[in-house]
Amino acid sequence: MRKVTVVVVMTLLCLVVACGPSGVSQEEYDSVASELATAQQGVTNLESKLAAAQQQVADGQAKLASAEQQVADLQSQLDQLVSDLSSAQQRVTDLETQLADVPPELQHELQQLQQEHDQAAEVQAMLDEWAAAWGALKPEKVASFYTEDCSYICPLFDLNGSDEVRDAVQALVDQTQQIEIKSVFGTRSWGAAEAIWTTLDRGGRIAKVPYCAILQFQDGKISRELVYYDTWPLRK
Repeated sequence: MRKVTVVVVMTLLCLVVACGPSGVSQEEYDSVASELATAQQGVTNLESKLAAAQQQVADGQAKLASAEQQVADLQSQLDQLVSDLSSAQQRVTDLETQLADVPPELQHELQQLQQEHDQAAEVQAMLDEWAAAWGALKPEKVASFYTEDCSYICPLFDLNGSDEVRDAVQALVDQTQQIEIKSVFGTRSWGAAEAIWTTLDRGGRIAKVPYCAILQFQDGKISRELVYYDTWPLRK
């Protein structure tokens, strides 16, 4: 396109030079000159558009190269995951083969250990929620972790049943600033917790009372809890 335009422009220019002002009228001369200027502007515009198009092509090629690299990286990651999965499946197969060679008595013991591990994990999850409920001082939520006929014994009171636990927590809300259970753990049947009770003593001053709790479980809930702490900070 550019070559054709240049040829036209040069032809017009040659005609103007050959004929000269004497061969054509001034009006015709001016018209040719105007067309020549318009053609030159058209060439400039086309060159600008061509440069913009070439830049767009370059940008598109750069984006395509980046996308192709991303695809290559993802494919490499997928290949690695497939390899890892294959290795894991092979290890499972090897372990199953080894397990098949284990005597039945030992297999039974392994199954029991796995069951105990799973039960301990369930107990630990329950205790984490129990600790959060105490920390938030939510009476109904705390009581939901105890059996209906539970026993709760501490230096200040002796409770029987989850309803009494709920009422006791409600009574503690106004006089307790914080209950922070620092650690808690449990097995299938027993658990323990270490905590700090921040409350007010008789003089209305802040008192921090460290305590520990021994827990006994039944059917996934707390059936008995013994709480130990020194009441001296409360009597000041």
